[in-house]
Amino acid sequence: MADSLRGNQQQNTSIDGTTRAMERVHLSAEYGQPNTGLEVATQGMEVVVNVIEPFLPLFANVSKIATDLTKIYDNAKCNRKICAALVDRVDIVERAVKYLQRHKQKNEKNFSSQPYYDSWVRVCHVLDSIKDFAKNVTQQSGWRKYANANVVREKFDNIVSEFESVCGDLQLTMAIYSEEQREQEYGDIKEDLDMIGKLMDELRGDVNYINDTLSTLSHNVEQLKMQISKSGGNSHVSTPLNEVFKVQSINYSDLKQPESGKDNRRGENGKIIRKIFHGVEVACKRIPSVVDDDTTEAQKIQTELAILGLLGRCDHIITFYGLSEVEKESVMVFAWATYGSLKSFYEKYSLDWHLKLKITRDIFNGLFFIHSNNILHHDVRCENILITENKIAKISNFEMSRSVQGESAPIRNLSDYIRWMSPEKMKGKRYSYYSEMFSFGMLLWELCHEKIPYANMSVPDIQDHVKNKGREFIHLSESQIHKELTKLIRQAWQDDPDERPSYVEVHTKLKDLYENYTTNDISPKVLSKIMSDNVSYFDLNCEDLRIPDSCGKKIDFPQLYVLKPFEDGLKSHKERKYEDAWECFDGHANLGYNLAKYWKGYYLMSGYHVKKDVIEALKFFKEAADGGVTDAQLRYAFLLMDQKNYDVKVVLDYMTRAANAGNATALYNLGDVYLNGKLGEQIDTKRGIELIKLAALKGQPSANEDLNKIGNSMSGSN
Repeated sequence: MADSLRGNQQQNTSIDGTTRAMERVHLSAEYGQPNTGLEVATQGMEVVVNVIEPFLPLFANVSKIATDLTKIYDNAKCNRKICAALVDRVDIVERAVKYLQRHKQKNEKNFSSQPYYDSWVRVCHVLDSIKDFAKNVTQQSGWRKYANANVVREKFDNIVSEFESVCGDLQLTMAIYSEEQREQEYGDIKEDLDMIGKLMDELRGDVNYINDTLSTLSHNVEQLKMQISKSGGNSHVSTPLNEVFKVQSINYSDLKQPESGKDNRRGENGKIIRKIFHGVEVACKRIPSVVDDDTTEAQKIQTELAILGLLGRCDHIITFYGLSEVEKESVMVFAWATYGSLKSFYEKYSLDWHLKLKITRDIFNGLFFIHSNNILHHDVRCENILITENKIAKISNFEMSRSVQGESAPIRNLSDYIRWMSPEKMKGKRYSYYSEMFSFGMLLWELCHEKIPYANMSVPDIQDHVKNKGREFIHLSESQIHKELTKLIRQAWQDDPDERPSYVEVHTKLKDLYENYTTNDISPKVLSKIMSDNVSYFDLNCEDLRIPDSCGKKIDFPQLYVLKPFEDGLKSHKERKYEDAWECFDGHANLGYNLAKYWKGYYLMSGYHVKKDVIEALKFFKEAADGGVTDAQLRYAFLLMDQKNYDVKVVLDYMTRAANAGNATALYNLGDVYLNGKLGEQIDTKRGIELIKLAALKGQPSANEDLNKIGNSMSGSN
């Protein structure tokens, strides 16, 4: 039965790339892998001969963080006492590291302890949090993210508590302050906390000023547009924009040349040029010359530039510094975004769901800011979101933006943004907050699935599809975070604008999701897709195994095991080093990592390095499937069908889960079930054809063959 369902599965080396988008573990990867000189690996972990060797990368990381924190303190513009308190604590750990390195023989027992090693890994994580917090509170651009001084104090207390907890595990008693020491420390930092409170009050006043100014400037732009429509762009205004509101003109000599690199020019024909402005990286975008006179057209442009400059004062909108000249051409000078657009970011890197949530919230906060100033962006998509070095999302490209009361501009280059456009806008109705909410829902879908919407549909087909209440397929798992995001997307996609959620509702929802599923203490990490994209997740070509000889060394002290990064296992599998891959997958699976459980099941099913054990394979496939690994859901369904007296409902359940997540082979096989009434299901021709067509769009070979056989009636796009 299973073979009759699989179709042309054996021709594929991969059922899908679904797991490539799954979360990746890094564990010891950020610390580097110690060179033990030992060739034998046990249970996916290197056996360490030199007891202190696995600790050296961790100790080096402690020293690096201590050095970085000292630099942060030296460069602090505010809150130096808070930073000093953190520096003092990190200095204690660094001194402990130096002591341990000098007296390693005395501490040989500790160095042979797995819990002791794990605690030092935790120390590195906590010190990273301390460094990030110090960086934030010592710079105005950083502490603005905290609501008030009490939040800063609470954050400080939480970090210190976590720090003392792990130091207690390591018996670093000198790092644990007494109640008296804590009171003295609080007295030292109280002055900083009081200043933060005052600065935040001033900031709120500054925000009010920005809001009022933006509102006035936006109104002026609309008035100028009306005057242009009546009298033309060459008519004159009676009261030109005051010089104080105009963006600054940057002397070209202030734009310094950065170090040479292939990333110094971006965009079509290299029209975006990287420069250094007052020590900050900036992007210089070529534009036509900007005229500064009292004509209505010139005044409109100058006012729009002023608005852009004010918008950039929001943390989640790209900063606009002013106008200048580069290579004898006029340019707009913006903050440099290290990772480029969010679209290029998700195309190049694997983003975990914590980072996606953070980016989503960043974007919405930026939209919330411009909407609170009665401005609509009109072109919300990942291409127009920039990602900074610190992985902060910033809205860019305000070429189409206008005030809420402003008239919608004629649609140009429809194919560029039709995929994110609301149905009412397609029908020619006025663009509104609710239209932007629909576009935000499309952007969220794009970020979740890491691809543009309706990728294989033409502009007319997209318009017909959306105007007739059609939407993209949502292929997310049954995890709670995915359920919440799916619900939010569907709410934003409501055909009736009035049924879409309010901005307050979405703001609250994203805040709750962010607080429940992410942590500010850990800097998000991304993994390049280059390596993982080349890994064959379903390599079915077994080869003879070559087992390396044992080094035969006798170890006279307890063995300590250092877990290799999960990515090393994928790399070993790609290189057909099945023993190394198995050891890595087994180690991570034993620690509960669902993707590793899938791989362990796959090796048990295939007999790679280990003896085939279908029953055990089923166990690990099920655990991984229940954990949301799409390929495991499909494998579990297939392997169940090879067993006697299998439960058809269970098979269909897991196959449907995989199909709902967009797995091409699952879509094809489930379509085959409905089209031909297999597994006792009633024939549903329409549903079967829809699923097979989706599988064909995803490149499933058997689906394409079936469509060609059935005829043109099934080969059109949705």
